[in-house]
Amino acid sequence: MKISRSPRPRPPGGPVQWPVPAWSWHTSRHASQPAVPFATQRPVLDEFIKGSLTTGLLAAMQHGNGQPLLDRRTLRLALQGGAALAAGTAAVQAIRQARHGQALLAVAGGALAVAAAEHFLKPDAMRLQEDHDGTQEEEQA
Repeated sequence: MKISRSPRPRPPGGPVQWPVPAWSWHTSRHASQPAVPFATQRPVLDEFIKGSLTTGLLAAMQHGNGQPLLDRRTLRLALQGGAALAAGTAAVQAIRQARHGQALLAVAGGALAVAAAEHFLKPDAMRLQEDHDGTQEEEQA
């Protein structure tokens, strides 16, 4: 018994390339702007991963004894390096497309991510010092 399969949908411009993506390869907000290929938007994530890995490796090996040290400081520096590299890459891509507002937003987002990593992953000794300083200020006021 032979099973018949329905033909795959074919795009109007030529043969189908398998697998057919579930999204459009080109995105554009306005008809007047040229479409930006989806493939050029992916490097920002790739740059974040590259920046995180390289900065984390450097931070882990900076302790001098030859053994990598994986602690909060290493994680904080790795996340900050990845965020900074990704923000810089996004800003450069936006400037190349003459989208200066988007470039400014990318830099601001990168600065926010670096500050958030600094705030949430600072060493415990620094947190205790800040808590101690905060209680002294309240007692003096």
